[in-house]
Order: sequence, then structure tokens, then C-alpha cells
Amino acid sequence: MSTRSKRTSGDPRKRAGQASARRRYWHGGIPGLSTGTELLTRRRAERELDTTQQYDAQAGYDLGVTNPDRVYFTSDLEVARAFASLHAVRDDRTGVIVERGAVYEVAPSGPITEDEDFTGTGLSWCSPGARVLRTVEPAVHLDRYEGVARIGRTLTWDDNSPMYGPDGAFLPSRAMRARGYTEKSMASRYRPWTPFEYVEADLNGGRTGDRSIPAEHVDVLAAASEPAATWQCHVMRTSELQAEGIVCRGAELSDLPAVDALIAGTPAPLTRGAAEDRGIVVVEHPADGIIATAVIEAAEFSGQPMYWISAVSVVPAWRRRGIATVLLNSAQLLLPNPPVFAAGRCIPELAPLVAKAGFTVLKPGAALPLALSDRVNLLEGSSDRCWFYRDGPI
Repeated sequence: MSTRSKRTSGDPRKRAGQASARRRYWHGGIPGLSTGTELLTRRRAERELDTTQQYDAQAGYDLGVTNPDRVYFTSDLEVARAFASLHAVRDDRTGVIVERGAVYEVAPSGPITEDEDFTGTGLSWCSPGARVLRTVEPAVHLDRYEGVARIGRTLTWDDNSPMYGPDGAFLPSRAMRARGYTEKSMASRYRPWTPFEYVEADLNGGRTGDRSIPAEHVDVLAAASEPAATWQCHVMRTSELQAEGIVCRGAELSDLPAVDALIAGTPAPLTRGAAEDRGIVVVEHPADGIIATAVIEAAEFSGQPMYWISAVSVVPAWRRRGIATVLLNSAQLLLPNPPVFAAGRCIPELAPLVAKAGFTVLKPGAALPLALSDRVNLLEGSSDRCWFYRDGPI
């Protein structure tokens, strides 16, 4: 994989130097850097620091795809946010993301040249050093799809063909086309701006590393389905239900008696405070009426939208049809603002169903870490119920 390289006229170093005086530059990377901090190149870090762990955590530095004698930054704030979103530190026991990347305004030192991987795009630059002027965003809450959407138009395959269409459709490489994949088949298989790593894992039967697994996190009971598989399952199940005239929608006032009857036997909804909005999603059959419901509570998580799944219930005659799986994901898709985190509780026997919907399920009794702006809160578990969660979208 490589990024687009365009031929341009003139000396790029001269153009970069002329433009640097009127540009502002942003760096997306590890959090916690203070004003005045000097960004080190990978080579300097290896010489001067006891560990290069913070550099290894940034995409590219540990892969040897960047120049070890340069630091990197961008003249586009949203591109910086995209690169910051690649940094994520997970809780050792549960896999919940507890640290996210930050964006800084920086002042480069030394000659500024274009990033070779983004030549001609005017997006990415590098120099022998840079200094932090201020923190712009201490924790960037962009999911992987949103990050790719900000840089996807510049990404190409090795033969310089585009990796994404203007609308975010994933375009197969020459090798993928040789295996029989077409633009049409990719569009039906993946949502817009699906990260390359998700596609690669899906086509090769591997894992992305974005879903926590028991082998790496001791409190995980059931590993969530991979992102691409979750999306494909949701689209398939939704299409099957729609073919029967079944719709998933927000509840109306007249639906409440049926909703109350459905959730009468479910655990009491979580209560998080008066400032939160509670929403109800229902699944309706043209003849049988409301056959399933989900109750959700919208909240804020470090200033970002999140939601709690308080209850999910399906009438007995309609169980084992994938309706609960559709509900768990449709509830998120119906929200006005995409949540950065979603969580709920279930009995252990339902762990496979919840994991199929793309949620990681923790063991009974395991606490759920909730990373706030200045600390990590632990939400205690119970011996008969499991926390389940998802960082990012369906």
C-alpha cells in the first residue's frame, strides 16, 4: 500500500519554504505533551530516551515507513485529528480504550519539506524538529471510519490507483481484482471509508486488533465480532426483516403500553442522572405489532456522546431470528450523534448474541473502566451479570 504521489512543477523545498511563513501546523500524536515540548525524531529518541514506547504507539514510527530523521505534522487540522485517532491505549484487563491521541499546534524547526507519502497533496510535511505551541484537543474521539474519511482521498495502491472513491467506497486493488473482487462487490460488503486493515482482515480471515479478545484481556468473556463482519451481519439481518415488512423505528407515545409489557421482566434500567435523555427503539411487524424493543440512555463521556443500553426484549415467538442483534445496532444508528462508547449489562448466557452484534462481553463480576477527561472510573460488576461495551461505531 502507498499513498498518492503527484508530479508538481518547481522545487518542492522552495515551495514549502515560501508557504511555511503563512501556514499553521498541527501534530496528532500521543497525549500529555506540554507547551514548549520538543518533538523528537525517531533517531534522536533512540539516542536520548530510555524507551521509544511513545513513538512506537504512533502509526508508522514502529513500521519504518517514515524518515527517522524527521518529525511530521500537517497544515490541515482535521488530518491531524485523523492521525491522533490512531493512538489508543487499552485497559489491560478489559480492552476498553482509556487513553486517546491529542492534537497540538506546533512550530517546525529547520527546513520544511513535503511528506514523501503525501507529495502534491499539500497535507503533510516534515522537518528536523518541531516544538509544541499549545494543546488544541487533549483527547480526540474519532472512530476509525471518521479518521479514514479525512485522509482517504489521498490514499492509493502501489500502482497509484485510488483506494477509495469520492463517496468513500472501497476500491479493490489489482491483487483483489485478480481474486474476483469488484467495485460492486466491495460496495455491498463494506460501509463507506472502511479502513484498509478491516478489509484485509475480513478477506484473509484474520483479526484487526481493534476488538479485545480473552487471550489478551483476562476479563473478556466473549470477543466481539470483527467490524466488517458486524456490519455485514447487520445489513443482511436488516434486509431479511425488511423483506417481511418488519421495520425498526423510534417509539411513539402510543407504543409505550406494548414496550412496558415487553420489558416487564428485564433488569431495571440503569440510572445515570437527570441530564440524560432516554430513548426507546421498537421493531414492528405489519401483523403482529411491536415484537421487540430496546431502551437506551444517552449521556456524555468526556464531553462526547455515549449511550447505555438499559433493556432489550424480544417476544418469545420472534426470538432466534437476529432481531436483538439488529436492535442493538439500530439503536446506535438512530441516534442524532454517533456515540464514541456504548455499554450495557446482560446475563452470561446471552454473551454470544451480544458479541455477534459487535460488543465485547466481560466476565460476570468484572468492572467496566470508563475513561473520563482526568481519570478512569470503574463501574462495578455483579456476579450474575456481564458488562458489555463497544468503543466506536457498529
